[in-house]
Amino acid sequence: MKVIALNIRHGGGNRIKSIVPILVQSKADIIVLTEFRFNNNSHIVRKLLKKEGYAHTTCSFKDPKTNAVAVYSKLTFTKSRLIEIDPQDKHRLLILDFGEFTLIPVYFAQKEKKKGLFNFLYKYLSNQLNKKICVIGDFNTGLPFEDEADNTFYCVNEFKNLLTIPLIDSWRSRNKHTKEFSWYSNSGAGFRIDHILSTPTMDQAIQSIGYDHNPRTKKATDHSLIFFSI
Repeated sequence: MKVIALNIRHGGGNRIKSIVPILVQSKADIIVLTEFRFNNNSHIVRKLLKKEGYAHTTCSFKDPKTNAVAVYSKLTFTKSRLIEIDPQDKHRLLILDFGEFTLIPVYFAQKEKKKGLFNFLYKYLSNQLNKKICVIGDFNTGLPFEDEADNTFYCVNEFKNLLTIPLIDSWRSRNKHTKEFSWYSNSGAGFRIDHILSTPTMDQAIQSIGYDHNPRTKKATDHSLIFFSI
């Protein structure tokens, strides 16, 4: 089973026709899109992916101007209700039970606005270590001097708190001394802000994990694609 996640940048814009082939060619069973917007592009994506077998889909928020999260899947899932989360963060994640594991696609805010979602995830995940759970998407943060050359990230302590649950940075655990970035600023500074954080049992099930930089280098979007297989 293969899962991918890609930030499509403000709903994909006029790049959507170059984004969909990337999704199809990935041969993923589950596709996560961040900076998804429920607009004309979303209808195009749903129609084209349905033809490819992605019969099951959901999104975190149906608004044409709000960056949210969407999932297109060949597998059935059950969507959890987000009862305890702050309403201002409800559009930033989904909790989907696929039976074999739970997938939590996320799209974090900028700067200090990320704290609320981090705190929700910490509380939600702290007592579920015995389950197979994976948090995947655009965290807009990472570890200074490891996931960036400098020390500019916001909410680093909150990110570290998730790792103390412990969640495992599944890519870093397999690439301890590697510098690889999933997004670059206009000045050319690289950042690894797209992550897969897993409970220990989920991490053990992951057979392969990595980044595909083609979507970014070919300018279909400004992020690299992240994927894992179990």
